[in-house]
Amino acid sequence: MIDAVMTKLSYISPPEYKSYSSYREYLRESTNYTCAYCTISESESPGATFNIEHFKPQKYFSQLAAKCENLRYSCPRCNSYKGDLWISEADGCNRNCEECKHHVCEDNIDRFVDPMQEEPSEIIILGEDDKLYAYNRSKPANYTIQYLRLNRAQLIKLRHVRRFMDSWLKDLEYKRQKAIGFLESMQQKQRDFSTKMDSKICKKENIYQDAIATMYEMMVLQAEQSVLLIDGEIRKLNYLTAQRVGCDELISSHGENTL
Repeated sequence: MIDAVMTKLSYISPPEYKSYSSYREYLRESTNYTCAYCTISESESPGATFNIEHFKPQKYFSQLAAKCENLRYSCPRCNSYKGDLWISEADGCNRNCEECKHHVCEDNIDRFVDPMQEEPSEIIILGEDDKLYAYNRSKPANYTIQYLRLNRAQLIKLRHVRRFMDSWLKDLEYKRQKAIGFLESMQQKQRDFSTKMDSKICKKENIYQDAIATMYEMMVLQAEQSVLLIDGEIRKLNYLTAQRVGCDELISSHGENTL
């Protein structure tokens, strides 16, 4: 299944620019063209212009405005919802990370989950109703879900489609495994029968040999066709899944004849 919960970010060999806007392409590729918070992709949100979001708001952390580790690729809605929300000074944030001694931004308090420093999937779980829930009473998880509206209707519908496609793929893979098992069984029976027909004993009893040999050939052919049909369905489903992730530029470059 395409990730429904934000994943831990890892910026490999990040560039250094003076302006945060220069990081756009790097951030897009690092997150596979998806929002770092709600995981919606550019292709799943056509027409939306994704933003570069400052995890620690510029309003309070101007010194981090062009630091790659503080930047997140974000869909417009998550960016808008998050805005300048941050831990208040009353709760212990002195707005100066270098001189901070309390590190309340790492405590189990009302704050946003930091996907650069934490593994979100350990404290945010996906329910059977396709809603996200805080695990083990995690305050950061609950705060993030609440203030980023991660259970908004658009995302619930999106997760439902993703779950359906994932379930469909698993079902096809199971059917393919069974079909291959049946094909291999028929091929072995065909070989065993051919070996038996070549024996001296069987050569004396050849009344039904041609009919049985033809039956095995037909069964093997039918089993091969079943595998090919399932492979075709898997290719189509993988193509549809690919259409839902990534960026529109990449998808449009594939053309319409890839099925």
